[in-house]
Amino acid sequence: MVEGEKCSVAGNQIGLTCVTSSHGSGSAHRTDWTPISGKLVIVIIDADASGEKYGQKVAAILHRLGCKIRIIRLSKPNADTPEGYDIADWIEDHDGRSPDDLHDEILTLAESAPEWKPSNPAGEEIVTFSGLKIGDLIDRCPELRPVMIEGLLRRGETMNVISAPKIGKSWLVIYLALCLVTGRDWLGYPVTRCKVLILDNELHPETIARRIHAVTSSMDLSREDYADRLIVETFRGKLRDWYQLRPYFASVPPGEFGVVICDAFYRFMPKGSDENDNGTMAGVFNQIDAYADMIGSSFVLIHHSTKGVQAGKAVTDVGAGAGAQSRATDTHLILRHHQEQDVAVLEAAVRSFKPVEPACIRWEYPRWYPAPQFDPEDLRQVSCGRKKSDPPPEVAEEPKPEPWTVQRFVEHFVTAKPQGKASIMAHAEGLGVSLRKAETLFRAGIEMGQIHEWAHPTDRRIKTYANAAQTLTDLTPQEAA
Repeated sequence: MVEGEKCSVAGNQIGLTCVTSSHGSGSAHRTDWTPISGKLVIVIIDADASGEKYGQKVAAILHRLGCKIRIIRLSKPNADTPEGYDIADWIEDHDGRSPDDLHDEILTLAESAPEWKPSNPAGEEIVTFSGLKIGDLIDRCPELRPVMIEGLLRRGETMNVISAPKIGKSWLVIYLALCLVTGRDWLGYPVTRCKVLILDNELHPETIARRIHAVTSSMDLSREDYADRLIVETFRGKLRDWYQLRPYFASVPPGEFGVVICDAFYRFMPKGSDENDNGTMAGVFNQIDAYADMIGSSFVLIHHSTKGVQAGKAVTDVGAGAGAQSRATDTHLILRHHQEQDVAVLEAAVRSFKPVEPACIRWEYPRWYPAPQFDPEDLRQVSCGRKKSDPPPEVAEEPKPEPWTVQRFVEHFVTAKPQGKASIMAHAEGLGVSLRKAETLFRAGIEMGQIHEWAHPTDRRIKTYANAAQTLTDLTPQEAA
């Protein structure tokens, strides 16, 4: 199964039996696929987001028709695979080889691909009734999932780690990874020793190696303590989005890793997607949950915060993007600036543990340390210029603001020099008058004779207004005539 007639013709020319949907990739659900019910189908997916979505959708449809499905993706030989790369491009790039060779290579790729199962939200996932009586559910699930980080994270759960840029969250998570692979407490939290996989799409390999070496030196670790238990995969220069990573995770042995760390979350987002869209974010986290179940690992996602001062926001509101990014994850862990230099406040919102108390941590290169001597309520609030814990200065209670009347509105915003209505409204809004209130007072001022319309000296279509009526002396000779 390929996308488009050009690809179907190309595949047939090398001896494959190719099919595609009529009327383009958007018509998969309107195509009659029943003639290939029950067959083994190789789905060859084009190298772009729309190709991935189309291939997954057709795979889901064919699965319902009893087909066994294997998905393959073709790469450009000895070069980066361009956007939209398909089987026709692949055959053209192998022009010197015989059709039989190319036919056999496609089948070899298919034989090594795992059988596809409908778990990708980009396709049409099959959901059938499987409800359990509550007694059976309790018997089947007598305990919560095993703990990976005491009080914060269980096996198979997801955790967002969020802060403003350059505060040090990547260093924090490297320290977490090394604590996990050695079984040491992390900032006072006991952990379960396990292998860890780091997927990094921001740093060069040399930078990652330097950082890990710096942290291991500060922890007095030998290479034998961590070398075989911490695995790093760098995606810088070969980015893959969350949906394109499915073959990658399908190749990871189930149960191999206790925790997978993804840094940074936003660089795994599909091209053209909007992190402020709830549907998009819900789909992404659903895909991450599918990977967590597939390989039996927890996922730690390093994410960035919203813009502006973070001190007054709820824990779940600090992360950038739609609300789904906080609701879909099991643990929300955030870092906020403390008033003290090089100190941050660590806070969490958790799903399967009791509430977590905020705590202070202190940065001493190359890692973070618990800092219980500082008050976690003492957050940095740039906008107000004083500490949250400081009492407000003793000043007399300010009087209530004077109400806006027509006379007060005219005195403040309408001058003897004529000006446009937009300027008057902007001035009023700048002093706290709502546009609706300003519009009401403006119309009342005209009706009461306190605001007067003036003729524009060059263009009568432009209306200006002043606090006194226009006279003949205010007009040009032409206007006066």
